[in-house]
Amino acid sequence: MTLASGCTVTGRVTIDMYDGTGRRFSRTEVNNTVVESGRTILARLLAGVAGTVSHLAIGRGVVAPSAGDTALGDEVARVPATPLPVTAPETVFRAVLPAGVGTGALSEVGLFTAPTGGELFSRATFPAITKQPWAVAIISWTITQS
Repeated sequence: MTLASGCTVTGRVTIDMYDGTGRRFSRTEVNNTVVESGRTILARLLAGVAGTVSHLAIGRGVVAPSAGDTALGDEVARVPATPLPVTAPETVFRAVLPAGVGTGALSEVGLFTAPTGGELFSRATFPAITKQPWAVAIISWTITQS
């Protein structure tokens, strides 16, 4: 997404899967699309209006992201997304899908402003990965302004 002043907002999602011993056995990295509602969220933040990113959802949708998206194609789980300390020009959100949550074939992810419903900030799709019931997924979403 490029703002009128020439500022570009991009994102990159990293999904790391861990087994019960804490050993990482899978890593998936993909770029995201900041959707139109994401632009609205940024504009409101500049004006001091509430509505910040707070949750990450994962799903099974396979349709590529588009600017008009407002939800995932097939959401299966949503968990809190914790912002890490900001290191300009990046903001990183981290979310954990514990064992038993968001299992099966997964192929999309999104950042939202609420635990249910809410506004979609950005979305990404990727080739399906399988999260086994015993696996833990740690998802890091880096938003960069340049």
